[in-house]
Amino acid sequence: MNSSACKRYSRLICFCTFFCLLNAFLFCEEKNIKTDSSKQIRLYSTAEENAGFFHSKNSIDSVVHGDEDRFVHKKYDKNGRVIVEKIWKSGGGDYYLDEKSTYSYSSDSARVSKKQIYLLADSKLIEQEYNKSGLVSSESAYTLDENGKKGEVLYAYSWKYDNKNRIIEESSRSEKGVTLKTVYSFTTNVFPDEKQYMAGELIFEKKYTSPEVCEETVFFDDGTTIVTLFESGVKKSETVKIGGKVLRTKQF
Repeated sequence: MNSSACKRYSRLICFCTFFCLLNAFLFCEEKNIKTDSSKQIRLYSTAEENAGFFHSKNSIDSVVHGDEDRFVHKKYDKNGRVIVEKIWKSGGGDYYLDEKSTYSYSSDSARVSKKQIYLLADSKLIEQEYNKSGLVSSESAYTLDENGKKGEVLYAYSWKYDNKNRIIEESSRSEKGVTLKTVYSFTTNVFPDEKQYMAGELIFEKKYTSPEVCEETVFFDDGTTIVTLFESGVKKSETVKIGGKVLRTKQF
C-alpha cells in the first residue's frame, strides 16, 4: 500500500472510530462532554443532539454532529470557512454517504462563490454560483454516471439583481434546451411589472396600473392576444384581440 493510500485508510479508520464513539452517546439522557488535554471539547452529547470536534493547531479542522438517523460532517479551512460538508444517513443499521457538498471562496472572503452539491442517492449534481452580495446568481443540475462524473444537463437557472438585491431578471433552460426569461420592472406599485420571453419571443406580460389593478396579456404566434384585467386579485374582464383588433370582451 503506497503512502497516500495509507493516509486515506488511516483517516477512514479514525473517522469510523469517532462515529462509534459518538454513537455510544446517542441514547444517553444526560449531558456528556469530553475534552482533551488542552481542555478543548472533543465530544458533546445530549438527548437531543450529539457533536464531535477535531482540532488542528489553534482552529477547528472539522465537526461532526447528528443523531441516530443521520450525521453531518463539516470540514473547515484555516480561515474557519466550510469547504466540505458530508451527510451520512442511517439505513439497516449502517450509515451511508447520502450527500456531499464542496464550497469555494474568492480570496479571503467569507462569502461562498461556488457550491457543488452531490446528491448521491439521486445520482445528481447541483452547481450554484453566488454574486458578491452572497445571492445565488446561477444554478445548474446534472446527472451523475456510475463513476460520479458529470453528465447531461437537467436544468439551468440564472438570476440578475438590482442594487436593492431584488431579482430583475430570471432565465431558465430545460433539459430540452428551451429557454425562458422573465424580466421584472419595479415601479411605485407594490408588485413589479413583468415580461416573459420564450426563445426570445414575448409570450406574457403583466402590468400594474395601480397597487390593486393589473393587466395580464398572453401573446400567441398567430397574433392573437388575450388581455385579462384583475382588481385586488379578482378577474374583472377578458378581451380577445387579433392583430390588435378587439374580437370579443367578457365581463365578470
